[in-house]
Amino acid sequence: MSHPLRPEAEADAARLKDSTLTEAYWSYSACVLRFSNDQYLHSFIRDGAVRWRLQNSSPVLSAEPQFRIGAPPVTLDWTSIGVQQMCVSDLIAKRINSTFTNLFINHTGFFVYFRSHMVLQFNAAYRTDTEQDLLYVTEDD
Repeated sequence: MSHPLRPEAEADAARLKDSTLTEAYWSYSACVLRFSNDQYLHSFIRDGAVRWRLQNSSPVLSAEPQFRIGAPPVTLDWTSIGVQQMCVSDLIAKRINSTFTNLFINHTGFFVYFRSHMVLQFNAAYRTDTEQDLLYVTEDD
């Protein structure tokens, strides 16, 4: 079954075609990727699901802490699978200057593809300790 936002993802992918990742910044609940064509891909959580917006200007993130490349990993203690490290900095740093190839959305998350890299995945999670949304960023093939 196709996701209702898939046509939007395809249109935004066309706008990013052949651009490269130039920088990024993120918070616990959002991530902004800046591309060489001066487009900003803003991923965030709305109503328990990952959403995104492709825009021409740099989005302002909420007042929570913001991070850039070089930030330390975040330790996550998942009830079902135990403790894991989420290092958004490492995931982004290795994609700087990499060529964008595609976007994809489904019921599990939002996926950003770069040439010669595993898929960058954005998934919605909920922190029971703070009762706040968490944008879980990982990579997979």
